[in-house]
Formats: sequence, C-alpha cells, structure tokens
Amino acid sequence: MIQRNGRGLETSYFSPYYVPATDIKLDSQYDLAVGLDLVSAVLLAFQESQPLSAHNLWNLYMNEELRDVLPHLIVNAAYTQMCKLGEQSKSPLFYIQVLISIQQQTRESSLFKNFAKLIEGGFIYLAQYTSKLDPEIAQRAREVTAYYISQLTLGETTHNQIYARLEEAGV
Repeated sequence: MIQRNGRGLETSYFSPYYVPATDIKLDSQYDLAVGLDLVSAVLLAFQESQPLSAHNLWNLYMNEELRDVLPHLIVNAAYTQMCKLGEQSKSPLFYIQVLISIQQQTRESSLFKNFAKLIEGGFIYLAQYTSKLDPEIAQRAREVTAYYISQLTLGETTHNQIYARLEEAGV
C-alpha cells in the first residue's frame, strides 16, 4: 500500500503473513509492493484453474532481483488472499491447493527448495496469533493447515515435524 502524507509519499505494505526482512533482500519497498501486486494479479487472473494458476506463478518472468524472492512473494500473495475478509471469489482451499501444486511441480528447482518451509511458516505464523485473528480467518487457517497436512506424501515434511514446529511456536 502506498500512502500520501503531508511530506510526500510513504511506502507501507501490510500482509497477514509476515516475511522476515532477512528472507527478502530487496533494495526498495517499492520492489516488494510491485512484486506482490504482480504475483497477486497472476493468482487472481487464473483463479478459474488451479493448475494454470500454479504453473503461471512458478514460471512468472521477473527481473533477477525479484526472481530470487519469487517463492516468498507467491506464498505471501496466497496467504493474503486466504485471509481476506468479506465475500471471497474462491475458497481458501483453492489457494493452498495452488501452493501444494507449485511445491510438487518445483521439487527439483533450486529456487523453490525451501518452498514447503515457507508454506508451513505461514501456518506457524497464523497459529501464533490465532487469539488475535478474526474468528473467520482463524477458522480458515485451521482448515488450510489440516488440508495441507492431509496432502503430505512420503519424502516431504512429516505430520510429526509440522506438529513439532507448531508446538515450538507455542501453539
């Protein structure tokens, strides 16, 4: 979000899923805002087809600086859409299905090697703040976490590893 104040433009971006600054190394907050807007636009443009949405997101052409943080941008955009209050055009499960599809399609990609941890980090983050969340968002977070865990296959993070991470987070 870009806000005007009496002194000029001030840049602020607010998301329900916090991405640590050490994970996204961009020179400008404008780059972050533009990258998130682009990823969100692609996610919404292909919302009629989960496979097309996933494919177009992980193959999205971006400049080199933004390309390096593309996995973070995708997860952030999906969580933002999942946590949006009001009438939703898609079920929150659609967005977690897109993330799962990207995770499965990019197993061999060095750029997406930590994608599962990013997805799970979103669950941990939301779980830590469940008491502060709107009840509807808290319910969505529980539903998508349960769905994600139910879709895990051998070789991926195990159920017990996710539960342990949730316990470490104090949930």
